Amino acid sequence: MCCAAGVPTSVALVALLKTEPDRLIVEPTGLGHPKKIFSTLSSEQFNQHIELKATVGLVDPRNLSSVRHLSNSNFIDQLEMADIIIGNKAEGCSEEEINTFHAWIDEQSPRKAHFQLTNQGQFDIALLDVEAKYSCMGSHSHTHAGDTLTDDSSEFTLDEDTPHIRKLNKGQGFVSCGWVFRADIEFRFDRVFSLLTQISAERVKAVIKTNNGQYTFNICQGVASVNETLEPISESRVEIISETSLDWNDIEEALLGAMPS
Repeated sequence: MCCAAGVPTSVALVALLKTEPDRLIVEPTGLGHPKKIFSTLSSEQFNQHIELKATVGLVDPRNLSSVRHLSNSNFIDQLEMADIIIGNKAEGCSEEEINTFHAWIDEQSPRKAHFQLTNQGQFDIALLDVEAKYSCMGSHSHTHAGDTLTDDSSEFTLDEDTPHIRKLNKGQGFVSCGWVFRADIEFRFDRVFSLLTQISAERVKAVIKTNNGQYTFNICQGVASVNETLEPISESRVEIISETSLDWNDIEEALLGAMPS
């Protein structure tokens, strides 16, 4: 869920829930704060449609030794509010960094329901069914007959005259910029790959429709993961998170230039 893409959380949730999924996994990327997500999910609009389970915090253990990360309240809050902690990219950690991870886990109160070290974000899918313990969640129940979901999506409209939108966000020492492109827009894979992998930023995430298929991009600290996805996507989306404001106009021009002529 891109906090900078201009889609209100409630609008995005309504659209997803109307497809009647068995499970909905919400990832508040960018500068999104989990307390706001929990507040929305437990609101009167949604609490009859959603049964909340455990919150999973995915963290690079090396960041627990970083003053910059530890001084960021958003980073700390996300981990403290998680029921389960997954220490990812363990293969790149030193023994000292692994020890720091375990020491941090030992300091947590209340205790985490589960924690582990892993690579490639791998963990047992059964963990997704662990009960949620975060206190603000309240009680939830399954959908009752006659309940309906409504929303006002007027804030988010792409049409012939508006092929894309751009939104900015900032907070906790970071700047986020996101784009959403109309569903019929397609990019040249080679151009968009070259552009996204060369951007110098804290994080670049995207799901893109290209002439070679649909791809997800996840670029963090210079390490790029690009994978084809067979799941249908509605619009192409790009989000960039940086410590400083980048030349968003130049990046947007390059994105538009990555479309077939």
